[in-house]
Amino acid sequence: VDDGSGAPPSGVLRQVAAAIDKVRPIGSIFSVVGPVLLAADVTLTCVTSNPKLNVDTRARISAAISVYVNGLKVGDPLRFSRLAGLAYDAADDVTNVTTVSLNGGSADLGGASAAVVRCGSITIVIEV
Repeated sequence: VDDGSGAPPSGVLRQVAAAIDKVRPIGSIFSVVGPVLLAADVTLTCVTSNPKLNVDTRARISAAISVYVNGLKVGDPLRFSRLAGLAYDAADDVTNVTTVSLNGGSADLGGASAAVVRCGSITIVIEV
């Protein structure tokens, strides 16, 4: 169970368990647990066409990544290749994404049925 935070409070888990217990078949057993939280530390280096917009561009890219990652559901992977696309989509003045790093590497993160990916750190470097 995930309340969107990646770490639901024990009260939420107890409420869900109580609701299931009322309707479960006799003789069945179940458990309610929170997901395994995986932090996504993202670093991108981008080239822009208008240095005057760099502060705004950095903020828009960071917000787009945060919204996307924190919107992933339990079991959804964060695809490494999606990160550059988020930068391009967030700001028209991004002309190139030269480096991308996800937790120091270039592999997807998450995807296991009991795991949820949430934003750790987001670092956006703008080259001019």
